[in-house]
Amino acid sequence: MTGIFNVLDYGAVGNGSTDDTASIQDAIDAASTAGGGTVFFPAGYVFAIGSTINPMPNVQFLGYGATLLAIGSSNTVVSYPGDASSNLTNFSMLGLTIDLASTNMCAVQIPHYSCQNIVFRDCVFTGGDGSMGGQAVAVGKVYDGSFTENLSSQVLFDSCIFSALLCNTYEALELV
Repeated sequence: MTGIFNVLDYGAVGNGSTDDTASIQDAIDAASTAGGGTVFFPAGYVFAIGSTINPMPNVQFLGYGATLLAIGSSNTVVSYPGDASSNLTNFSMLGLTIDLASTNMCAVQIPHYSCQNIVFRDCVFTGGDGSMGGQAVAVGKVYDGSFTENLSSQVLFDSCIFSALLCNTYEALELV
């Protein structure tokens, strides 16, 4: 990891109502362009996410005491946009809370063919309205006209909390 990219420096407000999606994505893209780095979410802030943010290889999300709050109608808060020709590698999410609030969103989805060295540590996944499931994390499921299950390798969940998730349709944690 080469540098620290504070989301506030990229225009995120963190007041829980202003949509911070574009600012956060700008910080992620800057870290990726630099060859990797830490996207920093300062403690005490609630960053409103109105559409999907896309993690990138060699990027770490560091956010002890910070919250990503789902406010939008997209399907997922954090989702890797790659395809069969690219892999999400060396990605970690440390200390962040993802609050699905009263949405039908999925917190994290890595619908990919191959993931390596993915770490979720000390994260909290909470909320969801139950209409679509409020699924917290789905790793390794690929939709290519039909759902194809492909086991991703080297995915670690360490000391994460799955709390108050309304999962009527899907599981809180799905690894396939």
